[in-house]
Amino acid sequence: MTRVAIARKSLFSDRRRAALGVGGVVLALLIVLALDGIFAGAMRQVTRYIDTAEADVFVSQQGVRNMHMSSSSMPLTAADAVAALAAEVFGADYFGVTVWSTTTKPAARGVGLERLRTIVRATALPVVGIGGTPRTPAM
Repeated sequence: MTRVAIARKSLFSDRRRAALGVGGVVLALLIVLALDGIFAGAMRQVTRYIDTAEADVFVSQQGVRNMHMSSSSMPLTAADAVAALAAEVFGADYFGVTVWSTTTKPAARGVGLERLRTIVRATALPVVGIGGTPRTPAM
């Protein structure tokens, strides 16, 4: 007897065993579909995070293919430097920085003088500081 014949005889000789075998396969498929749905939902949330974030540049560890289960912690000054270098690489003529927040453009958050200095040191591009004036003298 071949293995297929033995398996067929074993499976179909007992209806209960056949039902359990088919039920096990169905359960395994349902688990796979549920896990796929959970992963798709998580990817949708990660994509939503990227779409609604105010970041221009995202940085992650080497070898990461997606942002699921990855993390990156970077000081704001380093993120500013990366953004300035990216502008330089992509051929920008200058790099604009909101130094102090202003009521005319509430979405533009001021970086302050220390972060402005970091950006100036990080790029060869001319850096243009824009925005309101500080409430207290900067110097």
